[in-house]
Amino acid sequence: MGMHVLAWCDTPAAVERTLDRASLREFDNRVLFQMSASDSSNLIDSPLANKLGQNRALAYSEEHGTIEKFRPYALPEGEWLQRVRERFGSRSEK
Repeated sequence: MGMHVLAWCDTPAAVERTLDRASLREFDNRVLFQMSASDSSNLIDSPLANKLGQNRALAYSEEHGTIEKFRPYALPEGEWLQRVRERFGSRSEK
């Protein structure tokens, strides 16, 4: 049907209250930040999220059975966004 769902939960317990294990499998891609080995194992069948440091996350693919460690970034400051907006805006006026 070409339908995609993006869901966010602040705790693994919130996921477990909402989805049973079979339903969780319907979410092919998952991103985990640092959490207990037990919670990590429940969500991706691996305790690896327990070993993550600050500013690190795991990208998990149910379909491919892969886990990739990555560094997520925060949104840029509003001032920086404004400068970029002005810079690109002046290009389109030419």
